[in-house]
Amino acid sequence: MLEEWVEAIEEKTDRLETLFGQFMLQTGTVLLRMESTIAEMKAESSRDRAESARLRGKMNKRWGDLANKMDAIVEDIIAPSLRRMAREEFNCGEERFFSARISRARSDDSSLRREFDVLYIGAQAMLLNETKSTPRSEEVMQALNDGHNAVWRHAVWRRPG
Repeated sequence: MLEEWVEAIEEKTDRLETLFGQFMLQTGTVLLRMESTIAEMKAESSRDRAESARLRGKMNKRWGDLANKMDAIVEDIIAPSLRRMAREEFNCGEERFFSARISRARSDDSSLRREFDVLYIGAQAMLLNETKSTPRSEEVMQALNDGHNAVWRHAVWRRPG
């Protein structure tokens, strides 16, 4: 009876060894597939990053081209038109000073700058143009450091008097 029992245990042990061997073989196969999948994902991720970098560079170039075109619009179309409009439409008077692309630091903090596209100073009034955004009168007055003497009227500042 003891021999039968030992024989049964040996059979069960043999089957367990066989099952464990199959389990190890399947686990190894699964791990190889996972390693292969991870390698493919890494390669694809690397390609995606390279493509993203290429597209980012292309978009940055396009944004730069667009910015240059905006500058050209200001220089070629808006600035010359504002000269005439300041005199004829806004009654700013004869030109005393005209400039495109004005950059001014704040008087209390020179690291803060404000940029304007066109400044026209006439005998009766001044016209300030910022093509890229809508200026707020408070910011314009602070930038020019002249808030106590000017009045805001349709993008034209007139000196009282």
